[in-house]
Amino acid sequence: MEKELKLFVDTLLKYFKSRGSIILGFMKASKQNNIKIEFHGLYHYFRSNGRYARFMDLYRSLREKYGDRLNIYGYEVILKDEYIIVPKNLIRYLLNLK
Repeated sequence: MEKELKLFVDTLLKYFKSRGSIILGFMKASKQNNIKIEFHGLYHYFRSNGRYARFMDLYRSLREKYGDRLNIYGYEVILKDEYIIVPKNLIRYLLNLK
């Protein structure tokens, strides 16, 4: 996995390790298969690697390189201007990573 993509996945992993169980509960109750996450929810979980000082720097770079879709562990994440859309099964997958 490329460094940029890994940094993005690490940010998602930290976010879902903190909030994933609650989010999955809401998704189950509302019968949703995807969740929209606004960027301010991810800023706190981003850790700069020197090249990218801010989450939005990384995000812009990913959108330039990959367009509006990322394949992460076989699941599609949709990249929008103000938010991302993440499938429920990716959340489950990330929560099961050690």
